[in-house]
Amino acid sequence: MSNRSAISALALTGLALAIGVSIAWQKWPPLLRYRQREAIAEAKTTVRNYLNGRDSLGSAARQLGTVLTRWDELSARIGERPAPTAGSMEIETLEITPPNVHANDPRVDELFLNAMRLSVPAVSPRFQALVTAELDSVITARGYTIIR
Repeated sequence: MSNRSAISALALTGLALAIGVSIAWQKWPPLLRYRQREAIAEAKTTVRNYLNGRDSLGSAARQLGTVLTRWDELSARIGERPAPTAGSMEIETLEITPPNVHANDPRVDELFLNAMRLSVPAVSPRFQALVTAELDSVITARGYTIIR
């Protein structure tokens, strides 16, 4: 085998490996679950940084909203749960509170509600407006600050 053939074979092997890893990263359930766990770990770090005063409420809410959106997209890709039907709702518990912090800490609640508000899916303008208004109502009723 000539040098040129060996280099071509090596390049093709590398390209095939890169494509395989990329596809696995996007589709293979064990890697998707790993990425979900990493997203939850990132969410806990975001909450911890906010509670320790390293990040403002607005900054932490935006970052947490991005992380929760990523987690939700990964959940949808895994496809282990049935698609909800019209008028149905599926509720999942996310453990984003760091160790040694009470799950009912109002600061965590305020952060989570604002993160949800900032990451409402843009399914339609009407849906987004309705969900945002509902979250605004809950945030206001609890005496929290609304992050815009």
